[in-house]
Parts: sequence; C-alpha cells; structure tokens
Amino acid sequence: MDIEWLKDLLLFRTVVAPHVFLLIYYLGAVGIPVLVWALGRTLKRRLSRRDAAEKLPAGPERWAEQALVGNRYVLSTVGFAMFLAMELMWRVLFEFPIAYFQMRDTLLQLTTH
Repeated sequence: MDIEWLKDLLLFRTVVAPHVFLLIYYLGAVGIPVLVWALGRTLKRRLSRRDAAEKLPAGPERWAEQALVGNRYVLSTVGFAMFLAMELMWRVLFEFPIAYFQMRDTLLQLTTH
C-alpha cells in the first residue's frame, strides 16, 4: 500500500468527494427512473382495483379520467419529456460540484509545480 496516498488523503490534498459524487450521480440517474416507474405501476394497479371495487358511475369526472388515460400517446410523450428534464436537472446538479473539484485539483497542481 502506498503510504503517500494515505498521507495525502488525511491531509486533504486528495479528496474523495468527486468519486462519491460520480457514484451517487449514476445510482440516481438509473435508480430514480426505475423507482418512479415502479411507483407508477403500483399506483395504477391500486387505482384500477379501487375503481373495480367501487364500480364508479360514468359521470363527467370519470369520463375525463378515461379520456386522459385513454390517450396513451400524449401521456407517453409527456412522461418521456419529464424523464429527459429530470435527467438533465440531475446532471446539472452534479456538474457544478464536480467542476469545482476539478478546478481545485488543477489549481493545486499548478501551485505545487
């Protein structure tokens, strides 16, 4: 084991935050959409069971709900756009601290040479 690396880590010359940020970013970029998809399926299943159990009348509210759910193209497009927006915001959220640590490393190298 290289003792110099451990010394740099303990003296904060080397930081672990950029590596942790990358790990959290990739876990979230993959995990959040999967969790939202699973939550949506569970919610849809529970609502369909509730509707079947209650035998809701075909009033105006029920008609509007069926019209919205029936238009899968619109819901798919909106869902995909929301997915892209979420992934973009997730990426931007992590780019700033990672860029900070990259600048820190570059400046640290410039001052030590």
